[in-house]
Formats: sequence, C-alpha cells, structure tokens
Amino acid sequence: MQLKHFECDTVCGFMVQGYDRDEIYKIATDHVKKSHASANITDEMVQGLITTIETEPESK
Repeated sequence: MQLKHFECDTVCGFMVQGYDRDEIYKIATDHVKKSHASANITDEMVQGLITTIETEPESK
C-alpha cells in the first residue's frame, strides 16, 4: 500500500498522512491557506510536498 504524507517545517510541526491522496491534499491546502497565507504557497507547491511512503501489505 502507499501511504501519502504531508509535513510542514519543524517550526510549524503540522503533519498529516493517510491512504487517500485527495483527502491529504485537501487537508494540507486548508492548513496552508489558514496558517501560512502570507507565504504565497500555491496549490501546485502543496501537491509537490505530498510524498509517498511504501508500506507493507496487510496480511490476511
């Protein structure tokens, strides 16, 4: 499975992760717009900051 991960810098400390990229993107963009509005971070920049972490498949 592929875990999606978004993390701000250590000063902010915000982090979100999950398996639904669209949900992670929405949460991350909402955070950036509310907490970092003066930084002029675009939606495309947020997309670029979402990383993928390979996880072990669940055993059945």
